[in-house]
Amino acid sequence: NAYYHPFSDWIVSPYLGAGAGWGWSKYKMGYLRGKISQNNFAYAFYLGADYKLTERLALDLSFTYNSILSDHSRLKDIYSYGGALALRYKI
Repeated sequence: NAYYHPFSDWIVSPYLGAGAGWGWSKYKMGYLRGKISQNNFAYAFYLGADYKLTERLALDLSFTYNSILSDHSRLKDIYSYGGALALRYKI
């Protein structure tokens, strides 16, 4: 994964990120159809902002999108997305 944090010295500091790798998934398609597993290329995108509370403590609000590309005829690409609110402490 790589992040671009261009304004890290600002009180509100936006950032972007992206990642790539290998993903694995397993599905149960129903009683008669059996199970399907696949592994393939995966990627992710990140968007967020830090709000500095102190020099070492920040509030982080982020959004993430993840996907595993499908190579199976009965499956579509898998994706997920979500957000997080976290406290970040700088050591």
